[in-house]
Amino acid sequence: MRSTSRNFLEVLSQNKDTSAVAVRIHSTSLITVYCLYLPPNTVIHQHDLNNLVDQLPIPFVILGDFNGHSTLWGSVKTNPRGRQIEQVLSDHCLCLLNHEEPTYFHEPTRSFHKLDLAICSPSLFPDLNLSVEKDLYNSDHFPVILSHDSDTGGKIFPPTYSYSRADCALFTQLAVIPDAMVKTESVDTAVQEVTNVLIAAADLSIPKVSSHSFQRYKPWWNTDCQTAYKNQRKLWGIFRRYPNTENLLTFKKAKANARRVRCQSQRQSWIRYVSSLTPSTSSKQLWRKPDKVATDPLSYRPIALTSCFCKTFERMVNTRLVYVLEKEKCISPLQSGFRKSRSTLDNLVFLESQIRDAFVRRNHLVSLFFDIEKAYDQTWCYGILRNMHDFGLRGNLPIFIFNFLVVRYFPVRIGHSSSHKFIQDQGVPQCSVLSVTLFNIHMSSILGHLPPSVRGMLYVADLQVSCQG
Repeated sequence: MRSTSRNFLEVLSQNKDTSAVAVRIHSTSLITVYCLYLPPNTVIHQHDLNNLVDQLPIPFVILGDFNGHSTLWGSVKTNPRGRQIEQVLSDHCLCLLNHEEPTYFHEPTRSFHKLDLAICSPSLFPDLNLSVEKDLYNSDHFPVILSHDSDTGGKIFPPTYSYSRADCALFTQLAVIPDAMVKTESVDTAVQEVTNVLIAAADLSIPKVSSHSFQRYKPWWNTDCQTAYKNQRKLWGIFRRYPNTENLLTFKKAKANARRVRCQSQRQSWIRYVSSLTPSTSSKQLWRKPDKVATDPLSYRPIALTSCFCKTFERMVNTRLVYVLEKEKCISPLQSGFRKSRSTLDNLVFLESQIRDAFVRRNHLVSLFFDIEKAYDQTWCYGILRNMHDFGLRGNLPIFIFNFLVVRYFPVRIGHSSSHKFIQDQGVPQCSVLSVTLFNIHMSSILGHLPPSVRGMLYVADLQVSCQG
């Protein structure tokens, strides 16, 4: 997110109802999208509008509620705000994407207006299409949809294999890999040929089904809600065609009834859920970890999609690495995370013994608990290699770990579309077999830096330190 007009934002900041935000998105090219709201009673000077346009990177799109009326976009009359917008369009040779569809409904006067505008650079005008929804969705503004010609109309998800309907016998018959195929001089060529054989066999023996995005299920939505909502939309369509007082009152009654039906259904659904809880209901079912905000890029982490061959080799390396680390006692005994014969109970017993010892000695004990945020993503790869070197590990194993950690790229994929590849310069791969062991190697060194008077324990990335005196 990037602010593109400091002067204009200063003008808007004088009124608490104003808002403006700018983002740059990648479509067929880099496009600046600027969204703003101009209150009807706020004085906006012409030079502020000109400064806004001058500071926007080209090409750009300006969207928002301008609260301006003009015959240019289908209004009955032109007001001063509308003349200001007309002047901006003329001075900067900008294009208006609006047609004559109303975007705002004024309930007291039962009238429709065109207040929400879409303005763009001339180079974008042939590729952009504007449409207005017919339903208000419990608002007074109609949703305005701006689409690009290169847009396919939504996310396209690739088809997936339906393994439950797979013909395993046919797959085994088709997936024949002769010895000559894997005995080539080039490993990459052999891998590619084997992959092609497996994919071809899967395409012929395993049916594919279309995949789609996950839609959240609303447990309170039932046939009564559906019927009331359909009736509300039907009466709204009648009012739009014949905007008189009688039709407006009929629509309001249907809207109030739909709201009452939804609230009643939500209340009954909640009562049924609470009544279903018993003393034997697990806490995991009651207190599930809440989902992160889907619109925040920080909510996403790169996932390691390594091949099955690599994961198999990871398990082999991890088994040997864990054996050496445990045999040589390289990992601190106070690290209990993801280790055999250890659990959080070890940490709790250790802390309890410290508390009891403090009581016996009549001392005070202070304990601090740390949870490192995004610890996997922020792990220093070269720190892992340094610790392995300090443990005396030499030869091919550290070389494999180096190649496994350092040279990693990841794209962002939505449906069929993928972004450019980005380098992952730090962190251990998510969902990788080796990640837990490598992370423990790096985290265990923290305990060695504590002074003798401070005791510490680890459970993966959760650190507890205590001191008594």
